[in-house]
Amino acid sequence: MEDCMKRFSGLLILAVLLASVAFAAGGQQGAAVSGGSAYPEINGGRPITLLVDLEGFAPTLNTVPTVENPVVRVAGQRLADKFMSYHPNVKIEWVRNKVGNTVDQFAEWWTTQIAGGTAPAIGRTQNSAYQERDWYWNLTPALDTPNQYLPGNTRWKDQFPDYLWERASNTSMAGWIQAIPLRTPPGPATAYFYNKDLFDKLNLKPPTSFEDLRIVSKALKNAGYLSLVPWTNETPYSFNWPYQFVVPPSYIYAIFDKIDYNGNGTFETTEQLRAVKAGLFNPVEQESMREMMYLMKEVYLDLYIPGWETADQDRIWNSGNVGMKAWFVGSIPDERSNTNRNFEFGVVPAPTVTSATSKFVKDIPFTQSGPYQPSPDSWNIIKPVVENNRGMEEAAIAFMKFITVPENLSELILENGFALGTVRGVLIPPALESFMAQPFPILPNGAAPRGFTTEMNQAMSRELEMWVKGQTNDATFFANWNRYQQQGADDSIRINRIDTTGW
Repeated sequence: MEDCMKRFSGLLILAVLLASVAFAAGGQQGAAVSGGSAYPEINGGRPITLLVDLEGFAPTLNTVPTVENPVVRVAGQRLADKFMSYHPNVKIEWVRNKVGNTVDQFAEWWTTQIAGGTAPAIGRTQNSAYQERDWYWNLTPALDTPNQYLPGNTRWKDQFPDYLWERASNTSMAGWIQAIPLRTPPGPATAYFYNKDLFDKLNLKPPTSFEDLRIVSKALKNAGYLSLVPWTNETPYSFNWPYQFVVPPSYIYAIFDKIDYNGNGTFETTEQLRAVKAGLFNPVEQESMREMMYLMKEVYLDLYIPGWETADQDRIWNSGNVGMKAWFVGSIPDERSNTNRNFEFGVVPAPTVTSATSKFVKDIPFTQSGPYQPSPDSWNIIKPVVENNRGMEEAAIAFMKFITVPENLSELILENGFALGTVRGVLIPPALESFMAQPFPILPNGAAPRGFTTEMNQAMSRELEMWVKGQTNDATFFANWNRYQQQGADDSIRINRIDTTGW
């Protein structure tokens, strides 16, 4: 198992760390060639408007900073103007009315837009969280064609590290590609920020394991300080960042030989379904899974600050009275410019559960430096928008190809400053270099199973909240958790027509 993981460990690390060299050596090779006549005509030359949801890459309305709007993003508009100069019949417009902070809220927004015929052709749907709704266009044929904006490219798909196509957000349960990855965090999406002044005062070291986290948390509380504050936008329960990046990954690593059914080093969605149906994640039957959920409960009740669900996290952090915050790793540049903080801060990768905490896990190998194959943020082409509109499909695919030219994606990545690009040759934001120089855990590709459908995800989240708040007992919680997960697996298998022969 460990040898298998090591074989995969260098993929993105090398791609990222050599990015600057490759980009510099290539010079202008990544740039689109001049002149609109060099590119295939879109929509037969007839006018077409392409509505695009670029989320954090979207250009701001203001082009200079103001007190009311200090953040300025112009790279997206520069790229759109360049693209439109190659295709004068295409007009690019931006989504500016997207609302929500949770998967459920975004689902409501997308459902409303699709039903009303106002959905964008390109959008980020929480990393393809709504696959059972048949919202995503099959991108496999397009990825097998050249990227016409990148001289010398013969297949668009080859611009990306192979491991990205094994991620559930990018490849559907049926095996076709449903999303294009544009960025990854420099490691897991969550990092642990810590108050250096406070840690020095109490002679504490930043935590690298769950056991360290317990020790540090206890020391902070004993000294009269708060321990850990979660990110403001984190989903409160079941499938938040502790579930994705802190507790379950070690338990997955421990049984990876059993659940990596095809032996490719990735815990794919179909393998998650198979493992759930085999009972390997059933807390009623598996003591290790019960322990895993008890640790999740400990995070909420003992490690997080009291009242964390409604607390003003920014104010508490800036006060200097809390030792750590589990925050979005992309906030590193913002934290550097945080004028409300009067102490030094450091950042470490999210701690993991080790054998010091659990008999069910084994020690995890680490990279020498740099993240191990971080999960991407990916964008979909929305099927209801392009399905009966060939010109819209052409425009959407062409624009996605255009922005994944290394030079173009570098513009977006460097302007935002908090993420890594997904195609080879994209530059690394300077603010991330010191964080990426640290060792990172080498964990299996693929998260712990969720509920597989939106309905069952919501049901499991409600069940976990009731359990943490003492509104249900252990036996009832474990039984319902497994029941909802099994139901979600059955629904997903049926909806996606997955062949379970041999399971």
